Amino acid sequence: MATSAANLEIIVTELCKLSSKGEFNKDKALELLAAKDLLPKKLVPSKNSKFSFASKVAQEFAEENNLTEDELSSITGSAKNGAITKADIKKFVDKPKLKTTNASKQAIELANKHGILITSITGSGTNGNITVKDVQKAIKEKESDDNDLNISQAAKLYAMEKEIPIKELSKIKGTGTGDRILKTDVEKYFSDKSSSDESGSSSEEED
Repeated sequence: MATSAANLEIIVTELCKLSSKGEFNKDKALELLAAKDLLPKKLVPSKNSKFSFASKVAQEFAEENNLTEDELSSITGSAKNGAITKADIKKFVDKPKLKTTNASKQAIELANKHGILITSITGSGTNGNITVKDVQKAIKEKESDDNDLNISQAAKLYAMEKEIPIKELSKIKGTGTGDRILKTDVEKYFSDKSSSDESGSSSEEED
């Protein structure tokens, strides 16, 4: 469908303004025209175009959830070259947004000291508040699980960073001495799991 004369006049005027300021380039032009609703939908620049996504599905999922640039910047992509997958975004979106008021300062400090994610603990206090006793219980459970698992400290820290439960780590076949689970084993497990989730999501979209 042809653009109306009135709209063309507005577009030319806006582009001339950019040119006079020495700011004329394709990205600036598209951004300006999109802001004034003068572009067809397919030409409107994505607000997340500066980020590397593993697939179009992942990018659309980020836009559907209205993630800000700060939020996207905090997501570590698990695909090749750090590209963000739909699974990465889903994990971020589904992650409990814990407020500091949901756990006492002592409970948070104790959890951090023992390498336990405070968000993984179910609080028994008023309104679900996480107490020191809750953390102490989680520490005992963690120590019990750790004793049954042949895993390196580096692997354990990486698993904690990626929020992989200790019990899930027992599925990993270690490549270290005596079948010890190494960081590279956990990285491969996480990458394979993310790729599998992304593949499943793509299949769902195609169906």
